[in-house]
Amino acid sequence: MALNIAINAHLLSGQAGYRRAGIHHYIAQLLRHLPLDNLRATAFTNDDGRELHDTGLTIRSTRWPTGTPYGRILWEQLIWPWQLGEFDLLHSMAFVTPVIVARPAVVTVYDLSFIHYPDRFPRFQRLYLTSQTRRSCRAARRIVTISESGRQDVHHYFGVPL
Repeated sequence: MALNIAINAHLLSGQAGYRRAGIHHYIAQLLRHLPLDNLRATAFTNDDGRELHDTGLTIRSTRWPTGTPYGRILWEQLIWPWQLGEFDLLHSMAFVTPVIVARPAVVTVYDLSFIHYPDRFPRFQRLYLTSQTRRSCRAARRIVTISESGRQDVHHYFGVPL
């Protein structure tokens, strides 16, 4: 039986702008090259999934306004957990997993810029990212970092074993 994975891909953006920067491209490339031989994967996104057409992924789009930080937070904490009943594993592609979830989780952490450069983030966003990334990393079955320095930071700031 194939593993059934739910993937939070809400940082994908169909519009030009800062949201089509590094994280967007990382998520898009990972999803385009995900080996689906022994698993089924559903990408949850707020656009039509046009970029993921012909990947073999199931796309679940929402009309919830996840293009805004508050909208995305409400979706990932209140809406998404209710949609996870049929999945074996969830992968949060951007820092934070739901607080209440009864499934094993994987979380991707790109960097801890919200800790290293706190003045560049609004207070609420910085506090949310710091507290919830810490909680998510400690609770996750696996953590994906995109660099060795990110791995070291997660260990140093959040006390996660190497």
